[in-house]
Amino acid sequence: MKFIEVWNITTQQLDTSKFFAPIIVGSIFIVLGIIGWYSKKKWGDKSALYTLIKYFINAPFKGDPIYQSIAVGTIAVIIGVCILGLIEVEKSRVSDELNSPDLKIVQGIVKVEFQQPSYGKTQGDIVHIKDKTFEINYYVATLYYTMTIAHGGHLTNGKYVRVYYMPSKTDNGKENYRDLKILKIEERAKAVSGNSNYNSL
Repeated sequence: MKFIEVWNITTQQLDTSKFFAPIIVGSIFIVLGIIGWYSKKKWGDKSALYTLIKYFINAPFKGDPIYQSIAVGTIAVIIGVCILGLIEVEKSRVSDELNSPDLKIVQGIVKVEFQQPSYGKTQGDIVHIKDKTFEINYYVATLYYTMTIAHGGHLTNGKYVRVYYMPSKTDNGKENYRDLKILKIEERAKAVSGNSNYNSL
């Protein structure tokens, strides 16, 4: 029996665009603050440009809103950069789990008990593979596998797969299926001769 890899935590293309929001917003506040500061310095605090920017910023704290804008913008940019840095560190950490002695493998036919709708607002996909149950939730912020069926996921009903996952234990020592973390998925491949990308069982 041969398998082909369809998802791997080390090669996934992580969408980090949402984490650029504080950097973009912060940069806007910094630029507005600098323009306002320059306008005030050159034409005074009665200048139309300074007044407009001051009105736009509308800082809720005491003090010059121009300086507040620069300060808040700088903090937002720093937070955004730190988040992106932490994501890279976390991605490196979870990638190392593929070589962990605690890594488990389950292989069998996927049986879908529940499918999360594309808009969310429910529990994730509930799928069974042999004696293991997994919940895949597209709306959970994690680097582990979250591709639900509605979003093009690989764990669809009737498919024969091999799943590499990290187990999770609750306080009473029992396994909690909601906390099982999938790191790699392989699908049973159709018989194609001469394909060296297959992993033999």
